[in-house]
Amino acid sequence: MPFLTVSGTHGWPWTLNRIHGGIQINMRKMNNTIVNCDGKTATVGGGVMQHEITSVLDRQGKQAG
Repeated sequence: MPFLTVSGTHGWPWTLNRIHGGIQINMRKMNNTIVNCDGKTATVGGGVMQHEITSVLDRQGKQAG
């Protein structure tokens, strides 16, 4: 079965219009960001938005490169 995963409210019409008879999987609740123990990498969920990543990194004195 065809499927489309989404995490926000934006999408490309040419992609969205190609899914016929399939399902849409909303990943928005998978919005966690965890800075790993090494302090150099992070694990990010499939539904996270950019501002959520930035907020977590900022609180820990980190930034994306």
